[in-house]
Amino acid sequence: MDRIENQDEKKQELLKRLARIRGQVDGIGRMIEQRRDTSEVLQQLAAARSALLSAESVLLEAYVERAVTTAIEDGDATAEAVSRQLARLVRRHMR
Repeated sequence: MDRIENQDEKKQELLKRLARIRGQVDGIGRMIEQRRDTSEVLQQLAAARSALLSAESVLLEAYVERAVTTAIEDGDATAEAVSRQLARLVRRHMR
């Protein structure tokens, strides 16, 4: 598969996920307005947080794929810089 097509697919996947998350958050707002049980609201907040983390992982994965491919195409000096940058991203992502 062409790299650009793959990027477009990842972008569309991410946008779909974000639209679902937006719907979840809107639903949580309605639950609060309707004075739904706190445990139900907390459960939906946890689901929305999980969905956001999943979207973050999709974006991170796409970035890593792109960065590694570019590093391979550009040579070892770029690979070293990309390696350091990826390590920083992964550390931030895992917090």
